[in-house]
Amino acid sequence: MSTTLQWTAEGATVVLEIDVTPTEGYESSAEVTKHPVDQGGAISDHVRANPDTLSIEGVISNTPVRIPASQTRGLTRAAANVDVRVGREAVQVQLQQWSGTLDRVRDCDALFAGLVGSGTLLTLTTSLRTVQNLVLVRYRVDRTADTGNALPVTLDLERVRIVSTARAAVPALRNLRVPENRGAVAPVPSSSTADRLTNALAGLPVVGS
Repeated sequence: MSTTLQWTAEGATVVLEIDVTPTEGYESSAEVTKHPVDQGGAISDHVRANPDTLSIEGVISNTPVRIPASQTRGLTRAAANVDVRVGREAVQVQLQQWSGTLDRVRDCDALFAGLVGSGTLLTLTTSLRTVQNLVLVRYRVDRTADTGNALPVTLDLERVRIVSTARAAVPALRNLRVPENRGAVAPVPSSSTADRLTNALAGLPVVGS
């Protein structure tokens, strides 16, 4: 099974093809509340979906059976006649040869390592699904004497939930001025009280006393 990862870097689209992926894993999970739920209530309000996770185990080689569509450094491959000695005889066989030195293993290793922790959104395409908005959270390589110069990779990806925000105009609010507190104001005497005080000072009889 062939698998490709695609992303955008500096305005250009980058495609990385994994030669073969013997193992693909897709996981979707959710968490349910541990508290009691009222009968008749909406159960969906008490279930929270977790981000989807994916795992890929694949191999990248400098001698792929099929010509890869990416990370070939612009090289081409064509048939060439090569003399091979079998015992005392020379036998001519036809092999596929690259027009230059191909090192997809080193190039792909550098790309994977740079994606971890970069926050780059990836699109994964396999024979089963196409999943967008993925982030590479783990990259592992296990090379042994049996793998030779190939690059056996393990990729763990997690899907990011992308939401859109909307802006709405807020109506203008009137500038309300808070009244200034000037302290207690002395009461103004009524006219009848003022008249009595004036008459008392003038020695006149006070009416209504």
